[in-house]
Amino acid sequence: MKGGKTGIIAPIDVAQIVVGATKLVETENSYKIVPEDFYHILLILGPFSVNGVNLEEIVGNKNEILDYTGNFEEKIASQKKNIKIFYSDTSLLLKSGSPSVTGKEKQYGYFVRKAFDRTKVVMRILELMMYLRIINKYSKELREKDSYVLMDGPPIYLSQYARLISPSVSKLFEVKAEKIKETFYNVFKHLIGLTKHVKVVPEDPFFINFVWGGTLREFLENQEILIYWLPDIVEGIEESSREKIKVGKITISAFLRMRRELIKKFLSYYPYFGMVRIDMLIPTIAPKEVFNEFFNNLKGSFEEDYKSYDKNKDKEARNVIKSFLNSSDGQERIKEIIKGLEILSWPLPPKTIDPQRWASSVYPIIQTERWIKSKLWNTMKVKSIFEHKDLQEKYLAI
Repeated sequence: MKGGKTGIIAPIDVAQIVVGATKLVETENSYKIVPEDFYHILLILGPFSVNGVNLEEIVGNKNEILDYTGNFEEKIASQKKNIKIFYSDTSLLLKSGSPSVTGKEKQYGYFVRKAFDRTKVVMRILELMMYLRIINKYSKELREKDSYVLMDGPPIYLSQYARLISPSVSKLFEVKAEKIKETFYNVFKHLIGLTKHVKVVPEDPFFINFVWGGTLREFLENQEILIYWLPDIVEGIEESSREKIKVGKITISAFLRMRRELIKKFLSYYPYFGMVRIDMLIPTIAPKEVFNEFFNNLKGSFEEDYKSYDKNKDKEARNVIKSFLNSSDGQERIKEIIKGLEILSWPLPPKTIDPQRWASSVYPIIQTERWIKSKLWNTMKVKSIFEHKDLQEKYLAI
């Protein structure tokens, strides 16, 4: 794609995104993974507006454009085809629609990276949409069995993504809206995120579960669990990286090893071997009365930009959760969640698999990934989609 005004030569990228959910079903002697639901879309990406391309005029249907106006849920539901095709302008921010490209960028790889980043964001939005679908379908069962929905990755940027899903979901994150407090609690009390590749473990934990003292190295060599408030984890990230981070103030994170029996064998060359981070929203770990007290003491919104965030203003809210975690009920709750995940550790796989991968993975996520990958179309099938006359005409216009 080459624009008349800027002369930028940039690629048009096509991303295939599949997001799915499975259910862990108890059988007579064991458990099995059962496919539940999935989204499958093709996303056509490029810096269209900076090159003078009016995407809405060319596409002809604004419901096929995933942009800052949101309503992703309605747009995806409006397409009844097996494979849903959407467009996204990487030269405009999803957050506001303002330009993210000045027109001075010339590197081809820069635009490829923009497309890759946009694809990841759309995928995370679809994952949140999938979580909400599961909650709507199984709310009674989840409540009666006190079960959880395990997300592959951290449950962050929830407020930013919620705005793009639908107005009703966005309202769940309105700042200090008393009327949504109970709804928010009920919707997010079942969400847990699992980060399988830990790169940073901060030195100063928010709370130490199972008495621990000494150096970080001593922790890594043993089997304790460290509990952090998410803003504290952000402080351990490189300054250049954390400038763009949103701090989730409603999340507690636990660091632990999934395969502790293998620690001595692999620790010597990789200190974080088998380490995972489990992210739990406050509604997931705390009873409603504790969440209400936390909510009432929280200053500002659930998520804030790190560069403007002052954690001291949330000291009272922080102390509410710290007090709960120090109680026997709080510790039992954390242990219950962690024990449930440890039971799901991936059994010893073939030797061809990277040890770090299986040591930090859980069986349901691995099986879900395999099922999702089976839904991906091969390159030839994707190419055949773009041989249709209407799509060719749009490409020529671009």
